[in-house]
Amino acid sequence: MACGSDSNSLNEIDDEFSEGEYVFAVAAINTQGIKSGLSNLLIKDMSNTNTVSLSWRHPTQNIDGSDIGNSISGYIIYYRRRNSNNFKTVEVYDPTLTNYTLTKL
Repeated sequence: MACGSDSNSLNEIDDEFSEGEYVFAVAAINTQGIKSGLSNLLIKDMSNTNTVSLSWRHPTQNIDGSDIGNSISGYIIYYRRRNSNNFKTVEVYDPTLTNYTLTKL
């Protein structure tokens, strides 16, 4: 399932970023700690109810609109149950990754 266009705020995440009982988003973080806007997200596999495979594209801009260049130091994956307002996060410290599998949802 492909999920939406770039957003700048977790408040903008709605059902288009969801699969089943969960809502997902990912943002890059650069070497200065500045976050990008939320990246388009592809939910690749959620056949196991406790695991989901996610894929995304490298963002091109920081949340402030400046060019992200090659300063990505990692990603932050946000997820929550659809009926909750509280996101959990997973930090991925490999800037070359564009996919991740969340387990133990």
